[in-house]
Amino acid sequence: MLRLSGGEFEGLKAMLSECVKSSGLKRLSLLFGILDECEALLGKERLPSELPVSAVIRYINDNLSDELRVSSIAKRFYYNPDYLCRVFKKHMNISMTEYINLQRVSAAREMLDSGADIKTVQAETGFNSYSHFSRTFKKYMDLTPKQYKSKKYYFDTVN
Repeated sequence: MLRLSGGEFEGLKAMLSECVKSSGLKRLSLLFGILDECEALLGKERLPSELPVSAVIRYINDNLSDELRVSSIAKRFYYNPDYLCRVFKKHMNISMTEYINLQRVSAAREMLDSGADIKTVQAETGFNSYSHFSRTFKKYMDLTPKQYKSKKYYFDTVN
């Protein structure tokens, strides 16, 4: 049986609480963090190819508003970009770029749902231009941000 100190227990408890409140890819990222903590506490070694993925996911989620490029992420974690992309895709079944875009669109959707201005959302979710933001948002949501916001407004007023 594993015995945890008060700090270790509270840390895991806080991570689990945050995980329960989250959904989608953010929940997946938090679960990787919890897994890392548990494995560290158990002293279990992981395969070298698994090491960067959870740290990269955490980094991406914490820095969505920044410019995130595969090359700069790989450099930050001291990995070859091609290797990191292969490992990421192997473990996530999605490319790193696709994951970044999905996380950004998810964050943008949450901000739009809370009433944020489209330009503010675009800037705070790391898109350099409105056209790139609009194209990417439409790719995943089948609506432009403007259409999404007006449809949401329509449904909120009707219901």
